[in-house]
Amino acid sequence: MNINKENYNIYREAFTNLGAVKVVLAETFNECVVRPVLSITEADVEAEVSRLEAVGLQEVANKTARDYLASTDWYITRQSETGVVVPTDILTKRAEARAAVVSVA
Repeated sequence: MNINKENYNIYREAFTNLGAVKVVLAETFNECVVRPVLSITEADVEAEVSRLEAVGLQEVANKTARDYLASTDWYITRQSETGVVVPTDILTKRAEARAAVVSVA
């Protein structure tokens, strides 16, 4: 397990999620040494780190999709208030953006 200052936070979250709430940290110049109190395998930690990274990527995708929806809400409001039809490409992209939003656990 190669834990350094760049990836320390995601590993700390992985240990916490796996129940290793008491983690002993010893910082050196460029590394952090993590000694979990509970018996957790390296494979358990790596699997949790992978899951957390995937969740992070989905959160970015969700934000991008929600930002697009927010930026095009005015088309929907305009149609509701004035009857001016929303362009088809906007409606298509909004449907794609809604479909792209996935709940993350």
